Amino acid sequence: MKREAAVCICQAILFWLAMGGVRPAGAAEDWDPVRYQDRDYVKAADLAKFYQFTMTESGREVLFSSPTIEMRAVMDSDEITINGIAFLLSYPAVRANGDALISRVDLCKLIDPVLRPAQISEAEDFQTVVIDPGHGGRDSGSRGLADEKVYTLDLSKKLFTQLILRGFKVKFTRIDDEYVSLRERVDRANEIDKAIFVSLHFNSHESSKPHGIETFAITPPGARSTGNRKPEAESWRGNLRDSESIALATAVHASVLTSTNAADRGVRRARFFVLKGLNMPGILFEGGYISNPEERANVDKDAYRSLMANSIADGIVKFRGALQRKN
Repeated sequence: MKREAAVCICQAILFWLAMGGVRPAGAAEDWDPVRYQDRDYVKAADLAKFYQFTMTESGREVLFSSPTIEMRAVMDSDEITINGIAFLLSYPAVRANGDALISRVDLCKLIDPVLRPAQISEAEDFQTVVIDPGHGGRDSGSRGLADEKVYTLDLSKKLFTQLILRGFKVKFTRIDDEYVSLRERVDRANEIDKAIFVSLHFNSHESSKPHGIETFAITPPGARSTGNRKPEAESWRGNLRDSESIALATAVHASVLTSTNAADRGVRRARFFVLKGLNMPGILFEGGYISNPEERANVDKDAYRSLMANSIADGIVKFRGALQRKN
């Protein structure tokens, strides 16, 4: 995808988030769930009617469109795109008895809060951002031109400056090269009221080919994490803020893609320890693969990390603005 096109689609999703998303026709109770393979699904046609989309089908692809939103789903695929941003579904979209179907879990826990952030009923305003620089001390993380722990701490300090300039309060789970256990990180975060949690990392792979940005929110109860076929029924404290977390992940992910033009590896789901125990909305952000030569060179640049910090802060501002547009 050309840079101009990538920037346009990301800016579109940020604008639509800032405006509070879409206004549906009717009520969610009007949906008639379809039972398929022991799971609840919603017909794509009903979804289109509810959100006032025009729906067109071409082969395995279903396109939902409106003047401000374009959403694409592919049958038997666990990826969906909304205004060009990739999201990994908990369950693939499927076709049964001639109808395209989207799992009810994905509708309720991903699509609806992303399309309608201003309607998240449990959402609370926040003043503080808890920054969690990944790794530290004896835990060096992945190895690039420098250790991952060095990059995450530097990015965190740059993000601190940008958030302060935007009027936020900021707390850290670590402020220097110290080892902090995952439990301690969660406990330190949960001491803060009216806050959100942003854990910063950089990725690595045994192959040098993978590259791009990934942003994780906690997996909903009963669903499977990205890349994992086994669902877990257990609910964690972090699941109480599911909807806010996926909206936060969307805003930050889109903002970083806009500024860096990095490859989009999607908004994903995982039951990372630092997300499970939170009593606030939280995300884990992976700022690129330092196992990839080109991306490693970018991450090593001070200017690139400054650009990333600025765009993460912008995404947080967009997220907060979306929540404040609640009726």
